Amino acid sequence: MIPSVRRSMPGRGLTPKQGLGVAPAARLRAQGTEKDSWSLFSPSNPWRPNGLQRGKRLLESFLGQGGAGRARRKRSTRGTWQRLVAWRPDLRWLTGRSRRAQRNRFFLLGGIALVLGVAAACMLIETSRRERRWRVLAEYHARLTGLDPALVKGVIRAESAGNPYAVSRSGARGLMQLMPATAKETAERNGVRYRGPDDLFEPDTNVRLGTLYLAQLRRQFRDDEWLYIAAYNAGPGRVGRLRLQNPELSSEDLIRRHAPAETRAYVPTVLRYRRSEGQ
Repeated sequence: MIPSVRRSMPGRGLTPKQGLGVAPAARLRAQGTEKDSWSLFSPSNPWRPNGLQRGKRLLESFLGQGGAGRARRKRSTRGTWQRLVAWRPDLRWLTGRSRRAQRNRFFLLGGIALVLGVAAACMLIETSRRERRWRVLAEYHARLTGLDPALVKGVIRAESAGNPYAVSRSGARGLMQLMPATAKETAERNGVRYRGPDDLFEPDTNVRLGTLYLAQLRRQFRDDEWLYIAAYNAGPGRVGRLRLQNPELSSEDLIRRHAPAETRAYVPTVLRYRRSEGQ
């Protein structure tokens, strides 16, 4: 009988039968530390057959489920907030004494000055454009209604300072500060298209209705500038009652003595602006 020869796999002490089925897996497990960390049989791989529970625990802790996950997340949130509160920016690049910090300050201040200068220039251009527009509209509609263009410009300056979007506490709107009810009544009387209060923010519509209303007051008070300018501010009803109650006073004395405080300041202001615009 020929004795059987028991040969083993090199370096492992395994039989050929054992080596065929076990050696590859054992060899891979033994070499797991040398393979990539995400290898199939790596201990750090959560998807390996015996690591599914570990992957589930990792997912629960990430989503904040479970007591340990919530506590861990709470501690991390508290630590992040404390780090944010205690964070202080390093401004040595700007406040230091080095040449580089001086250059950074120069460029930063120069950039801020440039931005502010461009913004101021844009505001001046826009203000100039708006002023030219309402002055042209004032002259045009004043000549159509027979009013003095300087007077209309003075009213606009006193009412809104040339701001087409001005709104008073009482609800008056636009360049000539018309009340919506007054604008609607004036538009119906003169056949002007008026769709609603928002139309008063359009300079053309506002100045047109404002000059028509001012011309109406001028005819009502017989071209007495103290009375019809005061009526434009205080209302024709109140000025008419003051006139009836004090017939012995001149129009200027009536307004200076008995008109509301706002109207007493308003009429001289409009007349001053009228003189300055007429020069």
